[in-house]
Amino acid sequence: MFTQYFLTHGIRATAEWEAAASKLGRLGREVERAYRRFAALPHPNEAATEQDLIRPVLGLLGWTDYLPQQGAAGNDDVPDHLLCSRTPPPRRAPPRGAIPTAATGTRW
Repeated sequence: MFTQYFLTHGIRATAEWEAAASKLGRLGREVERAYRRFAALPHPNEAATEQDLIRPVLGLLGWTDYLPQQGAAGNDDVPDHLLCSRTPPPRRAPPRGAIPTAATGTRW
């Protein structure tokens, strides 16, 4: 158990906090740069948003293994990207309804 003081103030004096704060500050600046580049685009569509903002930010966050959306029939509710927990990612997404979720605790 930690005291409230440590969780709100004391933790900031630890080496681990300093290292994390430095990394998070750098990440924030890189995400802001990516957003500014994206915001300068005239009238970006969904494809440009994915290519010029979402995928670069996923990369900055360390998600390099993902599958982009693989076709949808009609108005199917299909995710734009499936984040993969293994390297390399599978070539195709699992069949509809077979995608594991955090609730099931399974990974693919």
